[in-house]
Amino acid sequence: MRKFYVRYFICLFVLFCYVLNSSAKSDKKELVTAQSAILVDLNKNKILYSKNIHTKRAPASTIKILTALVALEKIGTNTDVKISKNATSVEPTKIWLAQGAKYNSLDLINAILISSANDASIALAEAVSGSEPEFAKIMTKRAKQFGAKNSNFKNASGLPKKDQYSTAYDLYRIVKAAFKNSVIYQTMKKKKEKIKGTLGKEITLTNHNKMLFRKVYPLVLVKTGYTKSARHCFAGVAYFGKRKYAIIILKSRKPWTDIENLLELIKN
Repeated sequence: MRKFYVRYFICLFVLFCYVLNSSAKSDKKELVTAQSAILVDLNKNKILYSKNIHTKRAPASTIKILTALVALEKIGTNTDVKISKNATSVEPTKIWLAQGAKYNSLDLINAILISSANDASIALAEAVSGSEPEFAKIMTKRAKQFGAKNSNFKNASGLPKKDQYSTAYDLYRIVKAAFKNSVIYQTMKKKKEKIKGTLGKEITLTNHNKMLFRKVYPLVLVKTGYTKSARHCFAGVAYFGKRKYAIIILKSRKPWTDIENLLELIKN
């Protein structure tokens, strides 16, 4: 009889441990709806949360952070960029730049980071390399220099393209490098901005980052992205005073909730 009770309690203990372990795994899995996510303490270069961080996925418009950085490195903030027919013909999201007009390169960088303008992305790519495919090659090479070795880019906008992919980990490496650039940091803080080309058309840009319009702490600067195949994507940095955290989510169902859940891990 004694052996029976010993075995009984051992079985209960094993069952309890199994349920506890399964629950813990389930909680971690359900923290975000995104299929890939990473949260990194940039001060310590320490990963605080990870989920499928090396899985290749469509990055959508999050790659515009890299587009902006390459453009800044190659043509700076004071170059006149003429808008081609090719740029105006791209599918939305775009800000309807006028064909033949010239815009300052900084204005176009504002357009891609604030309003995710695909036409501005192509215009910058053509100004740097003559064509978008050639610009994409520079993007891929530059990304690898940042440690993003599992990424391949085919355009400057993030629109769906065969063999274009990145990973949550790679986007963290890109974000880490890009946010050292003060122009990118200052631009992504803007809620609204106005730009004007040589044909006189004034365009108002409104930031797609809803976190800027909420009374929340910390300051969250993210580049949004969405396509049917990529779903909701985000890449950016949260600032708690001097503490900085990279946040990347890919293929999310509830992106804003995912960001808030990840922020809860670091608020205390």
